[in-house]
Amino acid sequence: MKFQLSIQGFVDMRQSSFEGGMTIIEVMVSATLSLLLVSLVMSGAITNRDTQQYDLARTRLNQNLRGALNIVATNIREAGENLPGTVPAVEIVDGGANPDELILRRNLVDSVLKLCQPVAAGSTDPLIFGMAGTVAGCIYSDQLGNLDAWRNHRVAEGGQVRAYLYDAATQTGEFFTYTGEVDSGSELNIQRDAAGWQNSYDVGVTAAYIIEEYRFRLFEEVAGDNYLQLIVGQDEANPLNVAFSLSEFSVSARMNDGTTKTTLAPGDEWTDIDYVDVRISGSASYKEQEVSTTLSGQYYPRNILSN
Repeated sequence: MKFQLSIQGFVDMRQSSFEGGMTIIEVMVSATLSLLLVSLVMSGAITNRDTQQYDLARTRLNQNLRGALNIVATNIREAGENLPGTVPAVEIVDGGANPDELILRRNLVDSVLKLCQPVAAGSTDPLIFGMAGTVAGCIYSDQLGNLDAWRNHRVAEGGQVRAYLYDAATQTGEFFTYTGEVDSGSELNIQRDAAGWQNSYDVGVTAAYIIEEYRFRLFEEVAGDNYLQLIVGQDEANPLNVAFSLSEFSVSARMNDGTTKTTLAPGDEWTDIDYVDVRISGSASYKEQEVSTTLSGQYYPRNILSN
């Protein structure tokens, strides 16, 4: 009798347990649904994160290209300051299958020194710009103000500056380091460093300027990663990286006669430019998704209006 009661109690207890809780099947179903729900939530979170990172990569690329285009545009607008149309303020080097190069120049000092005595290639002849006599543009007393302007600029820049000598007849020019000036009382000249002149220059068609030159080019610093570089004053050893991850830098000039030039050489007067067209492309990637963007703009060298 006792044994029967104990068996009956155990059965009653198990039945009460199942009636008041969940079955094993119900627990397994609930666990499976919970895992599925967690999996869906995690998948959505990962997708949202990837979308956000992709958009972030695209935004960074657009900002990078926009910043580069703004820098180039600002310098195009300022090109040609205090320069005549015969001095190449804007040059375009057509890269063909390779990226183009854009060279922009402006004069930092209003005073221009007309060459009054020829200089020979290979020499370190000083540039004489004032002397006794009545030759227009070379009269000693008329050039004292120009001497002061050049001296003041040189001293303010630390004692020596880069200057530019240009022959409008032969369309040749070169930078040199201007180190000092001499006033003998009847003759004025400026001195250069020990390096010799690369070319010979004649009077009447040659003048010296204190020019700031900016050259923009694409440069592959590491494989597959092109930088837009800015070279100031032909200082190739110290280029400035303006933008990264670029694939194209294309420049052309629309002339006021309706033609388009992909090459703008010293013989082409920059004052005939209608606008300069600049096109920049770049790319980035996130998890093997490629982001590519191209920006372009048309910019007018405003100093054309003062020529």
